[in-house]
Amino acid sequence: MQKEVLRLESVSKKINDVKVLKNVSMTVNEGEIVNLYGDEGQSKAMIVDLLGGVFQPDFGKIYVDGKEVGITCPRDGKELGISIIHKRSDLIPNLTVMENLFLGRKDWDNRHFIKEKQQLARTKELLKILGLDISPQTMASKLTVEQVQLVQLGKALLDDPKVVVMDHTNILLDKNQIKLFKGVFKELSRRKVGILIVAQNLQDFYDISDRMYVIKDGSIIGNFDASEFDSEKIVKIIMESSFVKRPEISLNDISKEVLRVENLRTRHALRDVSFSVKKGEIVSITGSYGSRKCDIGYAIYGIEKLTGGRIYLEGKRIKIKNSADAIKNKIGLISFENEENGLLNNLNIKENISMLRLKNLSHLGIIKRELEEWLLKSVKADMQFDFTDDLASVEGLSTADQRKVSIARVMCSFPKVLILIDPTKGLDNESRKQILELLVSFSNRGVSIILISSNIHEMLQVSHRILVFSNNTITGEINENELVFKDHLNIQHNFI
Repeated sequence: MQKEVLRLESVSKKINDVKVLKNVSMTVNEGEIVNLYGDEGQSKAMIVDLLGGVFQPDFGKIYVDGKEVGITCPRDGKELGISIIHKRSDLIPNLTVMENLFLGRKDWDNRHFIKEKQQLARTKELLKILGLDISPQTMASKLTVEQVQLVQLGKALLDDPKVVVMDHTNILLDKNQIKLFKGVFKELSRRKVGILIVAQNLQDFYDISDRMYVIKDGSIIGNFDASEFDSEKIVKIIMESSFVKRPEISLNDISKEVLRVENLRTRHALRDVSFSVKKGEIVSITGSYGSRKCDIGYAIYGIEKLTGGRIYLEGKRIKIKNSADAIKNKIGLISFENEENGLLNNLNIKENISMLRLKNLSHLGIIKRELEEWLLKSVKADMQFDFTDDLASVEGLSTADQRKVSIARVMCSFPKVLILIDPTKGLDNESRKQILELLVSFSNRGVSIILISSNIHEMLQVSHRILVFSNNTITGEINENELVFKDHLNIQHNFI
């Protein structure tokens, strides 16, 4: 019988008004490779944060080697034998690989005299285990994405961990890079190190995993042994509970092009980005963590300065230098990339919704209340939701209702094109579903929508087309006829 090295028992965690984890129980055994897969909410990230001491559970317990532990800071986790490989780099660019590995490690100093020979030998040993054909003297700034991840894994191995947590979420890895990581994980497994892979794509480490937990809306909804792996079944149980009907409008029924961008370029993020959006079409844009896909929306809206390219609205070229130009041309943007809602807490719901139309609602500085009431009534009816008290402070609203107020405010401008960035980020399952249903209703009434997100499951449900952003440009497109339920695995594996 395998020895248990890590266990979460009935762990729950709430952030603000969102239940991020609900009675989560899972284990990792000695030498076992466990995959944690699921939706794109906060759940997977929260498990990593709990094990790393960033947060502590509201309820439930964490055990290491069968003993209940408290992890109140990152050092606690390391001392307990939990090493976390984050998607963000903690390497110092102007130090060598060897210097990064041993930075701050007093156990490798001898009364302030650095044991260089021992460090060099140990570095070479680690690089061999990691399958890295690089010199210990290589500068960290010269490393590729996967090399950075592997060197961080090497730092973790210096602590002789009981379990390694790989926060692979949103990391862009090609097939060769994945093969390299698989080899390392197998070697660690042979050394009786437990591995927990927090997965972005289902198929990446599918074949080397001993078990897989599936998480949805903060709850574990599946626990599969390797013999029970069925990718289509796993995806189906994730998508079933949050299914949203795709817009009624088919692209076969419409031909009017509303927005077209050609060869958009910015100083750092975009290189010859071109695509179009038809009337009522939902075009989703996805890409890996750090790909700066959101800059497409910011560039169209005038927040990110263009260095080249053209924007056309209904066939006419337009120039957008700032957000005022975008609003004038009936282009709206709502971004929750950093989970900020952009609302003013000192204003009530009505005031927040109507603030973008103040010029139209006022005369000589005096707000025409009857027009404000008409606008509010029209937008609320259009969005198919209501608030019991329009004069209530937005500060007291739930996160989901604040999102709706933000959307309502932009819809007051009656945009022809609506750009949304991560509109469901951090929301629970029911709230995500409500937001997506709003987007579908806008689409059915002819609003053209650009949805920028990393949540492939949601995109598949509501999109007419999905564009893939990689290497600073659009590298792939999946059209309406190809958005078949079971084919999403290929989309994730081959395009992202």
